[in-house]
Formats: sequence, C-alpha cells, structure tokens
Amino acid sequence: MIDYFVHKNGLVDLGAQIGARTRIWAFVHILPGAQVGVDCNICDHVFIENDIVIRESRYHQVRCSVMGRGPVLKMTY
Repeated sequence: MIDYFVHKNGLVDLGAQIGARTRIWAFVHILPGAQVGVDCNICDHVFIENDIVIRESRYHQVRCSVMGRGPVLKMTY
C-alpha cells in the first residue's frame, strides 16, 4: 500500500524508498536507491539521484537537483 502522494507526471523508480505522507509533484524524478523520509514535500522539476538519503520533513524547491555519493544528505531549502 502506497502511503505517499505522487503527481501523475512525477516519476519514482522501482527501488526508491519514499516515506509516509510525502508529496512528490510534477516532473520530479527519483532514482532507484534514493531514500526520502516521512512528511517531505518534493516540488516540481526536482531530480534526486540514487544513494541519496533525505531525512523527514524536508522541502525541496522547484528545479533542484540533489546529487552525490554520500550516504546521508541533510539539506533544507
């Protein structure tokens, strides 16, 4: 059961982990292996690369790319 929202134009690849109550909007692409915590809001045109961990209650603005090889990313916009 999916307990998060994905806009019809959002793309979450198989293997990505998305937390409860997270909202993923149009033209977002989340790659396999990425982890997005609970209660996050991922706005339009955001790209999240694999091996990225975004903790709970984060907000990522429009046209943001989150990339890197580190195991944990602590960013808030």
